[in-house]
Amino acid sequence: MKILFIIDTLEIGGAEKSILDMASRLKSAKPVIVVLYRGLRLLPEYERAGLRVITLNLPGKYNFIKAIKAFTKIVKTERPDLVHATLFRSEIVARIGLRNSSIPLISSFVSDSYSAERYGKLSVAGRLKLDLVKWIDGVTAQWSTHFVSISRSIVSVNCKALKISPNRVTVIYRGRDVSLAYSISEARRNQLAQQFGGNVTFFSVGRLLVLKGFLESIEAFSKVIKLHPEARYLIAGEGHDRTLFQMAIDKYGLNGKVFLLGTRNDIPELLAYSDVFVFPSHYEGLGGALVEAMLATKPIVASDIEVIAEFFVHGKTGLLFQLKNPDDLAKKMVWMIEHPEEAKAMGIRARETAVQRFNIENVVRQHEELYARILKEKKKTR
Repeated sequence: MKILFIIDTLEIGGAEKSILDMASRLKSAKPVIVVLYRGLRLLPEYERAGLRVITLNLPGKYNFIKAIKAFTKIVKTERPDLVHATLFRSEIVARIGLRNSSIPLISSFVSDSYSAERYGKLSVAGRLKLDLVKWIDGVTAQWSTHFVSISRSIVSVNCKALKISPNRVTVIYRGRDVSLAYSISEARRNQLAQQFGGNVTFFSVGRLLVLKGFLESIEAFSKVIKLHPEARYLIAGEGHDRTLFQMAIDKYGLNGKVFLLGTRNDIPELLAYSDVFVFPSHYEGLGGALVEAMLATKPIVASDIEVIAEFFVHGKTGLLFQLKNPDDLAKKMVWMIEHPEEAKAMGIRARETAVQRFNIENVVRQHEELYARILKEKKKTR
């Protein structure tokens, strides 16, 4: 069977990496990747994996009319058996483009897009805009054949927002290559140690957005460093709230102690170099960076939100802190420094959990089974 995967861009992100890992391992399906808009940072990795990629390179943020026309033309040429769309813009394009087609369409739940937490952070204008997005999403969602959610926790909120039945949703976790070695050479370790200094390193990965919780983690670290001045905090990622985080670093006098690293392509090395992984996000679809930290056997401090508690056990695979509470986060970070053996044991158990739940081979098999089932059901309705 030929599966057409459609996605907004190939910038570095959880959805883009997950499609790369999964599509490149399909055994019973032939994948074709359609990328709508500009942003192709991961294209070389897709090509190295042997994936065929069609890039439209459309300008602008939406440009839906051109995108839909181009997509329908590709569908006529490629004649896929099934289309799998990921992220809002691609889903809208695919739903409208396949509206009068018999080709099954799978849409994806990859985040808690319409959570109360997200609404609470928006201005009046922002809430109105999100309401419009939700209305468009809800209307066109009815045209999707089925949905895949990357966690159980986000199913109910999204189904309620889009007015669709949970029976139309299959939960398949995002997968990771559990054989990947999170290692670092001694020379590279020495280089990073010279660059950042200190002897205890906390590490976070995520877009630089307020909802990722970095304002709280920076404030928490300002308390940690008073007890452990040798500590350092590295944050990898980029985003439009960078200025706010830099202002927080300046406010607490943490320049040279907290480092905003920007977008990086050496995350496995940075994980291997770090001592403790911090995941302070306010809401998530799953948290791919957290899964990678678990696979890297890192002691973890994470926010106590439903999606993380779905597979993360406080006191066993790491420590959970009260959401948006810098004092509690600081307390947990200090505990990790002062209890290295217990922290190391948590990291080992975290990896065991991640290997069981997020093995990419199992995830690929589950997708192939879902695609086959959807196509079989389509034949029955003919």
